[in-house]
Amino acid sequence: MKNKLQRILAERKYDFLDELKDPQLWEVVPQDERKQVAMDLTMHGDEVLDEGNDALATELFDIAKQIAPDDSVIIHRQALAYASNNLHQGSLEISCSLLDQAAGLSPEDSDIWHTWGTVLIGLATLRQDPNILYEADQKFLKADSLATTPDTDLWWDWGFCWYEIGRQSGEAVDFHKALGKFKIADELGLDNEEFWNDYGNVLVELARLLGQYEILFEGIKRFEQAVACNPEYTEGWHNAGNCFQHLFEQTKDQSHFEKASECFEKASEIDEEDFLIWMQWGQLLATQGKFQHDPSLISEGIEKLEEAKYHAPDHPEVLSSLGEMFILLGVATENLDLLVEAERAIARSLELVSDDPNVWCLYGQCYSELGHYFDDEEYYLKALEKYHHGLSLDSKHPLLWYGLAMSYYAAGKLREDRGFIEKATRFYSRVLEFGDQHFAPFWHDWGQAFFKLAEMTLERSHVEAAIEKFRIAMNEMNTYELEPSLLYHYGCALHMLGEIDDETVHYEKAVQAFAKTLQLSPRFTKARRHLAVTLAHLGELLSDVDCFNKAIEQFHVAIHQDPEDEIAWNECGLAMLELAQLFYEPARPERSQNLYAQAENKLCQAVALGWAPALYNLACLHSLTHNYPAAIHYMERADSNGVLPDLEDLMHDEWLEDLRSTKQFQTFLSHMSTKQSESPE
Repeated sequence: MKNKLQRILAERKYDFLDELKDPQLWEVVPQDERKQVAMDLTMHGDEVLDEGNDALATELFDIAKQIAPDDSVIIHRQALAYASNNLHQGSLEISCSLLDQAAGLSPEDSDIWHTWGTVLIGLATLRQDPNILYEADQKFLKADSLATTPDTDLWWDWGFCWYEIGRQSGEAVDFHKALGKFKIADELGLDNEEFWNDYGNVLVELARLLGQYEILFEGIKRFEQAVACNPEYTEGWHNAGNCFQHLFEQTKDQSHFEKASECFEKASEIDEEDFLIWMQWGQLLATQGKFQHDPSLISEGIEKLEEAKYHAPDHPEVLSSLGEMFILLGVATENLDLLVEAERAIARSLELVSDDPNVWCLYGQCYSELGHYFDDEEYYLKALEKYHHGLSLDSKHPLLWYGLAMSYYAAGKLREDRGFIEKATRFYSRVLEFGDQHFAPFWHDWGQAFFKLAEMTLERSHVEAAIEKFRIAMNEMNTYELEPSLLYHYGCALHMLGEIDDETVHYEKAVQAFAKTLQLSPRFTKARRHLAVTLAHLGELLSDVDCFNKAIEQFHVAIHQDPEDEIAWNECGLAMLELAQLFYEPARPERSQNLYAQAENKLCQAVALGWAPALYNLACLHSLTHNYPAAIHYMERADSNGVLPDLEDLMHDEWLEDLRSTKQFQTFLSHMSTKQSESPE
């Protein structure tokens, strides 16, 4: 009989299988031979099941069970055959049914309960039903209670079950239960690359859940043990690289970057077609390039992502990552072509997956950068559309609110739209509702929005809000990380508060902020100019010659660094005018006259460079030096250039006091009044 069966199976003449279904045929066959025939049928059924012939496999399995109806080993083996097709829910359900039968026949067989637990894990994954995982846990518990010898694979699978429970529940206690099982398997001597990889994955998930990234080092140890077992085990190298990448992003530690890069390089050498490795390697390099302001590293990252795209040309995450890197490099190198490439890549990614709020956020960022490049509010308005669409998909996405706030601010600055700036300040607060933003650029950006609002309204509360945000930003940085631009904006806000309150303490703090800015960036000309202006205002408030001298010294350095800075020329002239007034002594006019001459030179240079407001300052200078025809001349030029103050200010400006008593001024005033009455409202 056995030989005949072997011929049937070898020649695949399945028509003869009906002969095997006759119960009378097997009455005279010894039990051992029955079991062997049933096992042969089962093994062949496994083969045809793998080939996709489910109907024949079912027939073979049924015949095997008829031949040996009470043999749990046969039924267990059939369950394993169905379990191997773990991507098909129906196969796993059949496997569970068979295991139920096998357990009924041999309830003391630990292996059956163990297999049942592993099959239930697969079924729970397909059904997305955590309750099935708890059922699996009970099967493993039963298997352990029946095991006569320690079973390392049982503890491994049991630990994996609790790992899956933890991923479903998000509870740290479940991951700790998983770790307990893995630890027992480790103590029992299990040394297998896939075991160590699973062990490491549990630790990684726990680290992310608790925000305790030091746990990642434990995960890395397990991945290192995996590749020690098998140096060609790609997944171990890949996962170790992911851990080092996370550590690098958290700490900016160069050693973590280097180790992550080494791991990704090793993984790519083993499996050069795995696009995920290339993608994450590219993201790592680009992140380092962003941190170090190094376009060459971003370019390297793009090369890796292009390799990922070669292996997965239409993978949405690869395309969106490429888009992000194109934005980074385009901004760093001011390359419009890269920004255009970014827009194409992101748009293609959204054609493939249109409901990913992260990609819509990236799309908004791309248009925002185009707006910055062209200084065109239309691009910012397009960015706002993208951010709003992203928020329609996820209204609690902090980065979408952040992008929305920044785009409203940028568009508001361009159009001098107070409403847009006010929206920006509100939307920054929404970011905090949905994410704990402990990073300095966020607070810096928020502070700039309040400062712009303060410039528009001159309201003290807005200046105070800006200063508060700038201080939080500085607290989020250590001394070595302080950004010169942050200190500069902080100084500008303090200077404005000094103007509003007329208090020296604010000016003194502003001087300190600008001085620190220049320590970090000596060629930050705008900061030097603001330092000089602040010193001049402090000198005016305190009638302090030393402050004026320091201010003029700083103006000279600023002008030397940027001879085209018309504002510095103008402000230097004003400081000299102030100092001339402070020095003025009727008995010794020489000192003041020399300063007036220098001031005139500076103001004329400002006019030559196109700074029209200097025309009015020249009018004031000539009023102070009693050159009234020249004063009126510059008043008229200021008027024609649209930079003349209104009549009320003209009547109260102390520097025009002597000029106002002249006939020339009365004539000019009459002319101005007539002009205003004739102009349409």
